[in-house]
Order: sequence, then C-alpha cells, then structure tokens
Amino acid sequence: MSECTDGSDRLMVAELAGWMPIEESVEFLEGLVDGESEAVEKAALVALRQQQADAETAERIAALPDQPQPRQWAWLHALIRRGDPAHLADPKPSAFDPCFA
Repeated sequence: MSECTDGSDRLMVAELAGWMPIEESVEFLEGLVDGESEAVEKAALVALRQQQADAETAERIAALPDQPQPRQWAWLHALIRRGDPAHLADPKPSAFDPCFA
C-alpha cells in the first residue's frame, strides 16, 4: 500500500490504517511516516498511535478476568476511553465474559 505514488492515495491509505483491526498488518505505515508529504506523515503517525492504543487495550482486556471485581469495572471504563473496542477483530472478546456473568 505504501507503494502508491499519488499523494492523495497515500493519505487515504494512512487514514484508513488507523481504523484497521490490530490483527491486520500495518507495517507499511513506517514507510509512510518518512514520506515527503506532511499530511501523509501526520496521518500515518495518528494511525500508528491508534494501533498502539488498540494493542494495549487488547492486552489489558486479556488481563481483565485476573483482576478483582471492583478493578474490573474501573479498567473497563478506562479501556473504553483508551482504545476503540470496535477495532478489535473479535467483537466480543472472551475476557469480557466474567464481567457479565
């Protein structure tokens, strides 16, 4: 994807990459960060930050069942603010099951 030569295509690719599930490879963003277009570079950095936030959110969701009950609710609220649950490929991670039991 980073091989696109048109600046508007590269910008669109960078913007869309931030909405991809964390399981999808976005290695091409590294190449877009070093591009000549400031708009493309900013969009790629935003996408990389979103991917990082979503990955951290997924890790913490996996650790959620191991936390005491009061902390589970606190973490749940924080996780929703930190990352976008819609970006996770599994729409209902099994880590949430103990919270709703």
